[in-house]
Amino acid sequence: TTLAAGETALGDAGSYTMLVKSGTYAESPTISTNDAKIVVEPGTDIQGLITLSGSNISLIFGSGCDIDGILITGSDCYINGGGWNTISNGGTARDALNIQGSDNIVENIALQTTAGGGSDYSGIILPTTGVRNIVKHVNIINSDATAIYIATGSTHTLLDGVFISACDGRGIQTAGPTTRIVSCYVGNAASDSIQLAATGDNSSVIGCMVQASGGTSIDVVGDAEDCVVVGNRTDGAVNDASGTSTVASNESTALS
Repeated sequence: TTLAAGETALGDAGSYTMLVKSGTYAESPTISTNDAKIVVEPGTDIQGLITLSGSNISLIFGSGCDIDGILITGSDCYINGGGWNTISNGGTARDALNIQGSDNIVENIALQTTAGGGSDYSGIILPTTGVRNIVKHVNIINSDATAIYIATGSTHTLLDGVFISACDGRGIQTAGPTTRIVSCYVGNAASDSIQLAATGDNSSVIGCMVQASGGTSIDVVGDAEDCVVVGNRTDGAVNDASGTSTVASNESTALS
């Protein structure tokens, strides 16, 4: 039995709950049924991209699962990885987590793409027009590009307690306005650790720890207006080129 076959059979009756038994599934399932709940047993290996295209889908993993990427195009979905020993690995094929819908929550999972792979894939990307998405308590083990990239059209994103171990580009880059970056850790970024880019207006970086940056610790570019950068501990000074932002009470030598 495949996950796709289960979705087809159960989805005909409307909302459902599916238990995925531990094992290896060589497929890329798409869950399109609204109000579905999928519970994945510990140690399951899904060798393909999981797409959530319906609304109000819950995807709950047991510990130690291995998956090859997650794409959320639906809204009001919830993903819980069951801990950082469940890993979504995009490798050199795709982003580890791609959120395109709105009002989604992803937590308690590890994410990575292949460092040095030349594929320019991120640990997390919000590339389009999603609103009010939340990512919390995740570990980005490594990333071939920016660990977390939030595009102009994605607004009101919350990053809470995200741990970035290493990445080949920036740690966090947001061009999405009203992004909130709270209590995150960024280590071993090859470029700027956190950048509030142009159109990233009214964003905030609060209570983060930024260590071993290859560039600026926290960079507020000239067109990122009315941002707040307060109470962070960094390896280097915060750069504020906006002229309209509040930058205060940051300890820039705490980790040197």
